[in-house]
Amino acid sequence: MPPSGLPSCSRVTSCCRRSLTTPSSPFHFHIRGGMAVHRCHGHNWLLLREGPRCPTHKLLHISATAEGHDRAVPVRSAMWADISTYSSRVLPSELLRRPPSVCGGAGGQSVSISRSSQSMALSGTGGGFFFMPSISSAPNGKEVMQKLNERLASYLEKVHTLELANSSLEQNIREWYKQQTPMPRDLSEYERTVASLQDQFDASNQHNTQIVLQIDNAKLAADDYKMKCLSMRQAVEADTVGLKKLLDELTFAKNTLDKQVEELKEERLSLKKNHTEEMNTLLAKQGTTINVEVDAVPGVDLKSAIAEIRAQYEEAVERNQQETEAWYKKKFDDLNQQVSSSTEELQSGRSQLAELKRTIQSLEIEVQSLISLKQALEGSLHETEQHNYTQLSELQNLINQLEAELAQLKGDASRQDEEYKALLDLKTRHELEIQEYRRLLDMEDKRGLRALCAGKWQDHHMQGHRLKLAEICPAVVARELQRDGGL
Repeated sequence: MPPSGLPSCSRVTSCCRRSLTTPSSPFHFHIRGGMAVHRCHGHNWLLLREGPRCPTHKLLHISATAEGHDRAVPVRSAMWADISTYSSRVLPSELLRRPPSVCGGAGGQSVSISRSSQSMALSGTGGGFFFMPSISSAPNGKEVMQKLNERLASYLEKVHTLELANSSLEQNIREWYKQQTPMPRDLSEYERTVASLQDQFDASNQHNTQIVLQIDNAKLAADDYKMKCLSMRQAVEADTVGLKKLLDELTFAKNTLDKQVEELKEERLSLKKNHTEEMNTLLAKQGTTINVEVDAVPGVDLKSAIAEIRAQYEEAVERNQQETEAWYKKKFDDLNQQVSSSTEELQSGRSQLAELKRTIQSLEIEVQSLISLKQALEGSLHETEQHNYTQLSELQNLINQLEAELAQLKGDASRQDEEYKALLDLKTRHELEIQEYRRLLDMEDKRGLRALCAGKWQDHHMQGHRLKLAEICPAVVARELQRDGGL
């Protein structure tokens, strides 16, 4: 039986029935420092496994100290399942020897109260609570409730601190999003560099093409000059051969004419000798005087006739000699003119041949220089292509790296967005719980302070309504021990 001043079971039942009128939950409990207490006619009743219970809701009660400013919170139906699932193991003795500790929690967190002589544990899963009493009742309920008030104040302060931390974290997340928003990379500088390199590459290709065309034109011009020089050389050589033949013919004709002149001179001398002999013979015959008188026609003057014949003959010989000399002179002049002209042509051909040889040599030197220039330009073009390929590879690697960083930033942004949403959800739930706690505190403040019955439970009452240690779940006890050890 409860001590004097405590409500009966029927009064508890009526209180529980009045609690049914609350729209948020079928029944309510008061909480002080994380402990769930059933408020009934100014008395606080802790939720226990055994003891006075409400026949309507099967709630277990134990008397607590009279303490004001209690507030009611809804308890979900999952709480009763936590209470009703116990095994028949004995509570470890370490639980009885632990110093007093209190831990409060809400929204999936745990709340526990323990003393060396008495222990109570409260756990919440999704808003539910679980209590386990100690072997004996609290010697001083007022002190316990004072500690619970202190725990509640610390819990509210912790909630306020978490709220400030959430707002600060939210502000930091917003600032981080403002700072870490992936901006599109400015690749205009790289594009300008690539465009400049591409223009240089195109200009090099165009210049190389022009040089190749110039080399081809120079080769064609050199071949043309070579063919012209070869044809002119062949023509000059042919003219030289022809002139040599003509010179040989003229030399042969000259020799023949010289022989004829010698023969004519010899013939002239022989004729002159014969004539002299005949003259001498005639003069010798004329010296002999023969007087022959013949009555006939007067004779011709032989001397005058001979003189006349001699004169005619000498005139003919002189005329033939002059004509022959003139002809030979003319021929020699013509031959000299031809030889001089041929010599001049030969000299001009030789000079042209030398000039063409010099031109060929200069063209060959120019071709060699153009070939070496072409090789140098080809090497420069190859080096430029290698350099451009290296730069393009580096730019491609940089683009791939930037794309990977962008993908990583997007992944980080999505992950941080999910974390932000989770934190925002947690913040919203905390705010809702804080608002609910404040509303319940305001409701309790309006009701005013109510006196609670003081005193202790009688030994026989506590023995009749204490919690059997064998029915406590070992897993729950171990969990509470771990939580108490972390306080």
